[in-house]
Amino acid sequence: METSTTPNNNSKQDLQQLVTDTIIEQLEKGTVPWQKPWAEKASVPFTIPKNPITGNRYQGINIVILWASALKHNHTTQEWGSFNQWKSKNEFVRKGEKGNLVVYASFQAARKAF
Repeated sequence: METSTTPNNNSKQDLQQLVTDTIIEQLEKGTVPWQKPWAEKASVPFTIPKNPITGNRYQGINIVILWASALKHNHTTQEWGSFNQWKSKNEFVRKGEKGNLVVYASFQAARKAF
């Protein structure tokens, strides 16, 4: 499940802290989060995270965030979607599951700023 941040200074700092904390947590466990583990019995396939409803693949820092979350929660797939997207496909989200931060970047808005 995914959530997004709103563009303000607090969310930017929160995102930077989340990414830093996630990387440090993985390093302390002996995992280098940006390297693919080649163990045959890896609990999650290290493919690019994808939204199976839209077909879009996640990009940038979202890949690291979702890989780390998959490792932390022992997910067995790299499919990510919102609660409403899963509901529209008659799928369900387990009770107690929480969303993950996903960053949305609009390049069109950035172009207008210049």
